Amino acid sequence: MRSYLFPILTLAAASTVLAENTKSFEPCNVNGVKGSCMPDLECESRSSISVAGDWCPDSTPANWQCCVSELPPLIERPNQNRKRDLDAELERRDFEDLDSDFDLEERDLDEPDGDDDDDDDLDSDLDLDNGLEKRAAKGCSVLGVKGKCVKTSTCKGKGGVSTAGFCPGPANVQCCTPEKASCKAHGLKGTCLKTSACKSKGRVSTPGHCPGPKDVQCCTEKKKPQEPGKSCSVRGTKGTCMKTSACKAKRHISTPGFCPGPADIQCCTSKKPEEPKITIPGYRCKKHVVSAGYEILKANPGKVKSVGCYGKRSGKSEHPLGLALDLMVHKKQSKEGQILAEWVMNHASSLKVKYVIWNQRIWETPSKPVDWSKWTKMKDRGSPTENHWDHVHVSFHGYA
Repeated sequence: MRSYLFPILTLAAASTVLAENTKSFEPCNVNGVKGSCMPDLECESRSSISVAGDWCPDSTPANWQCCVSELPPLIERPNQNRKRDLDAELERRDFEDLDSDFDLEERDLDEPDGDDDDDDDLDSDLDLDNGLEKRAAKGCSVLGVKGKCVKTSTCKGKGGVSTAGFCPGPANVQCCTPEKASCKAHGLKGTCLKTSACKSKGRVSTPGHCPGPKDVQCCTEKKKPQEPGKSCSVRGTKGTCMKTSACKAKRHISTPGFCPGPADIQCCTSKKPEEPKITIPGYRCKKHVVSAGYEILKANPGKVKSVGCYGKRSGKSEHPLGLALDLMVHKKQSKEGQILAEWVMNHASSLKVKYVIWNQRIWETPSKPVDWSKWTKMKDRGSPTENHWDHVHVSFHGYA
């Protein structure tokens, strides 16, 4: 990621307005332009700009950046040539590092399963020093495949696959993963390959486990895993994803809509799941989000009066993607709402939670769980609903 030097300007009026809204954040200064260190999401909600670079003190979280009301225009400075040299050196080392990461031999899927040591290659940090060390490529992960945050041009030059939405910084900095990465589907190890190439090998392609185009899927042997298969949950009742015929033979109950795969693969439970007192709308709502929602409701009885999922929103939101729930509570700014929000935070990993908002404060993964009062404060948006006084908002990752 490149850093730029900006002219020293005094934006007194703009800085004063920003300072009023950021009293709880560490101050920062981008070559004379004052701002505050905060998460990208909070900065975006203020209609301000996150500036990448070493502008925030070491005491702030690593993924926070300096948020300013307006960036001054880029101009040439006497030491601009040195910056260009650093940029060129960083990009050269990115190429060398990716070259070693992507030097992967095609794996024989017939060999016995072992430990997942292959993923360690992309997880190592770039060995950079001086000014380059702080700007080293960050690690990232797409659908469980590890990669590094680099420019799309750098990734393309090394034959990697770039995926947007998993790295901070400019739009052309994306998560770069190996073209033939290791993957796992149905409990079997495989390799990310084009469906045509997998078919020619007499193997099975499974979507949803590999980054890249839709025709790049996890290629595994045809054999099916032994029971139990993938775990599932129907409104809080635990079960296993399997064919309806196999579930019937066990004299158990099959429930559709809670397992990936064909229509005859359903969640098989030993007892009939409880009928929901509160339903989660399934229209365009991702299956793992619906399942997580019922887990939350079962663990927090009586705290939620209704639930929303899919919906159109202006600006950045997971609701249009079916990846967010609004858990409406009975009373605004209630203690029950805080308990509910903190419960979701404490179970974020198993529920695949991305971030939680309650009562004008936000908590994001991978931050450590803390008391709600220590969550990051958000600006006043003008209404109880916009400020999340009457509901807990939960956004989820896009993978199950």
